[in-house]
Amino acid sequence: LAQLVSHVVPHFVIGMAIMAGLFGFFMLFMGFMIVPSDFPNWLGWTYNVAFHTYSWRSFMVTEFQGKTFEDSPQNPFKTGKDVLTYFEIEDASPRNDMIVLGCYAVALHLLSFVVLHIRYSFFKGEIRKYMKPQQGATKEIAIDV
Repeated sequence: LAQLVSHVVPHFVIGMAIMAGLFGFFMLFMGFMIVPSDFPNWLGWTYNVAFHTYSWRSFMVTEFQGKTFEDSPQNPFKTGKDVLTYFEIEDASPRNDMIVLGCYAVALHLLSFVVLHIRYSFFKGEIRKYMKPQQGATKEIAIDV
């Protein structure tokens, strides 16, 4: 995703700001800080779009499935199944999640290739803002953005 954004933006600082916002947004809605049932209805789609969701679910299933914990007042979970149920990922499949992540990576690389192809075929590698010629001017003016 960062690669794709870096091909689109005119300056690296803008790209860093966009990526920080996207990653923060994705991390908030991957299911750890807010469980999916607590999402507002209009933000339910973010759980499936955030690629963090799939790696985190795979990690949680691998780490907690089939585990049991000591009984203590500080620990509200008796088994790993309780942890997965709390985070609403008891039906997650690490294999399917890794396939989704692989497809995500391939799609983002293909989109990056398309953006680079368009940028270097049509714009000769430059992002320019077109300005109409002024009256009396004999040349078109392009200003770097």
